[in-house]
Amino acid sequence: MRSSLTARPVGLWYGLERATAVSTARTEVNGALHNSDHARLADPSSTTMTRLLLGICLTSFLACGGSTEPTAAAAGRVDVRDNSFSPAAVDADQQKSVTWTWRGAAGHNVTFEDGAAASPTQVSGSHVRVFDSAGTYRYRCTVHSTSFTSGMVGSVKVN
Repeated sequence: MRSSLTARPVGLWYGLERATAVSTARTEVNGALHNSDHARLADPSSTTMTRLLLGICLTSFLACGGSTEPTAAAAGRVDVRDNSFSPAAVDADQQKSVTWTWRGAAGHNVTFEDGAAASPTQVSGSHVRVFDSAGTYRYRCTVHSTSFTSGMVGSVKVN
């Protein structure tokens, strides 16, 4: 008579210790339970698992149409640095905003050639403007320039 041996896993338990982990597999062989221990080196900081999970999350985020670009509502961002705007030229769509954020130590302002509301002279904080119409809007810092063509100047091109 021929006998057949079938094995199927019943469960898996992991016990973590400082540098090693022991996995115990319970297997049922022809109705009888058997245990087997397998020692393996474990990484207690779980660095590999963390990297794997971060990779999966990032892949899922990008596959679902995620983006690391600024949202449409904040179309442009300009840093107000000591004696310069960075970038000096920004593109924006109609009905979208541009935000100027102070990053330097000296006082500056944002004053528009078209007479729209200017920011006060300040050393920190931000100023936001929403552009309603297409065109090129020039601006300057009145503390560090005397015209809209030289000194601390910038422009926003609205499409």
